[in-house]
Amino acid sequence: MKWQKLITVVSLLLLGGCISDQETITWADTVKIEEKQYDYLLHLTVADSSIIGAPAGIVKRDVAGKVHRNYRLSNGEATFLQKGTTLYNVKGYPGFLAVKDDLAPYLLYHHEISDHYPLSFDELDLGNVQQITITHIQKGTPVTATWSDEEKDELLSLLMDSKPDAKFQANFMVQDPTHFDFVFYTGEDVLFTIPLFTDGTTPFWYPYDQEILPEAMNKYLSHHD
Repeated sequence: MKWQKLITVVSLLLLGGCISDQETITWADTVKIEEKQYDYLLHLTVADSSIIGAPAGIVKRDVAGKVHRNYRLSNGEATFLQKGTTLYNVKGYPGFLAVKDDLAPYLLYHHEISDHYPLSFDELDLGNVQQITITHIQKGTPVTATWSDEEKDELLSLLMDSKPDAKFQANFMVQDPTHFDFVFYTGEDVLFTIPLFTDGTTPFWYPYDQEILPEAMNKYLSHHD
């Protein structure tokens, strides 16, 4: 789900869409529960399910493509989440709601945030990263590898050594690029996560614009195969 969500959100954000102060629908991933509007946080997840609380509500209607641009969301309506999706409270974080995902493992939505969290790789405090997990879907099942110590440090170095390349085109001839989710564990409950892709030969990602990662990254991605 997150791969399709990433492509949709990135593509539509390029059109300049957002949610207005009047809570009208443009091109943002948002949901309304109990008179509060929650927006999707692309680069945040939770450390584990222990802080996931009771259900806060269920999406009753997904309105993408079904309403006009100035439509005002009603409770239980969402712009991208599918009908029937359950949203959960996050213990100790009243401004957040969580949605179960196949990779993340939870997607986070927020109404308001009182603390600062890294929303880009550049904002991540690399000195606090204790371990990194890498997850992708293999034959319908999430497969996760955990890296710490020297391997974790090498992974961070490879990520920092990526090079912008707007002209690169992934090889789509055989299949879609494989999607991996990187989660950076810092001892906090709310963690930074970012997707990375490979077409089988070239690893690439989008910290801002398209960037190509060193070939040595394949050692960590092929661990899953």
